[in-house]
Amino acid sequence: IDIPAREVSVLGAIFTASDSFFLLLILLFAAFALFFFTSLWGRIWCGYACPQTVFLETWIRPLEIWIEGDRTQRKRRDEQSWSLDRGWRKVAKWLAFLAVSILLSAALVSFFVPARELWTGQAGRMAYTFVAVFTFLWYLDFTWFREQFCNYLCPYARFQSALTDDETLLIGYDPARGEPREKGKAAAADGRCIECSKCVVVCPQGIDIRDGFQLECIQCARCIDACTSVMDKLGHRTLVEYTSMAELEGRKVRRLRARTVVYGGLLLALLGFGFTLATQRVPFEVTVNRVPGSLFTVDPDGFVRNTYLLQLTNNDSGETPVDFQVTVEGIEGAEVLAQDV
Repeated sequence: IDIPAREVSVLGAIFTASDSFFLLLILLFAAFALFFFTSLWGRIWCGYACPQTVFLETWIRPLEIWIEGDRTQRKRRDEQSWSLDRGWRKVAKWLAFLAVSILLSAALVSFFVPARELWTGQAGRMAYTFVAVFTFLWYLDFTWFREQFCNYLCPYARFQSALTDDETLLIGYDPARGEPREKGKAAAADGRCIECSKCVVVCPQGIDIRDGFQLECIQCARCIDACTSVMDKLGHRTLVEYTSMAELEGRKVRRLRARTVVYGGLLLALLGFGFTLATQRVPFEVTVNRVPGSLFTVDPDGFVRNTYLLQLTNNDSGETPVDFQVTVEGIEGAEVLAQDV
């Protein structure tokens, strides 16, 4: 993404400001894709594709568990007074988070600054200023903000209720099989909830899935894994699983319904329109305009001179230079005074 040149290089092609319509199509496609997949499978974006979730689950939590142990060990250690063991683990974890933050920030800025210059210390001060700013934001997120981003900043949780219905796939607790909850052998034998609270302990959002559908749930499925691990040992099916409100109420689930058909049709239309525009895209673009405020002039030798501004855009990002010549057709004896490009 070359901001000074106002160009974007994608798959061997260069896109300029004149191609902004493609950006509009991409944004519309992303929006309707979010509507379509949410109507079918709920918050699949939050649980499996959101960078916040991905980085926390694949980078930050494994580092935290490797250095400080699981949640129980961390909680027990934090309740104790400061010691050498607790101190070096905290420092090591914070330094690891800082290293990840710097790595991600430099990778992000590399979309806008030549990566070779940035990673070898040859980029400008502004580039490293942006690296420092993004590093601070990532570090603050990894060390403290975390799931609060999903609860307070991300707008998706707020408008997801308008995109889902009773047949949308979600993670739910089956009260028909799980209630009444009870600790002891009776509940274990009946396949009811034994109040082990593992589904609550593992939830990164800090909610109790047994309380029903909640906007904080990001469908990470940790509660499903926790309940399955317990109920498998008792010889029963998990009480927390992928389901829908209709299924929990005993009704038939319809995958094809009005909203999914409309969203799917809009997606196909946008995809076809964008593909058509991309296949008809020309390898270069030229605009010719008279110089503002200039009229024709008559030279002493009788020639009539007109001055124009020619703007040439090469849409091919190949490394081999391409030569362009300027000619005029349809006017006998016309001469063009212009350098080759």
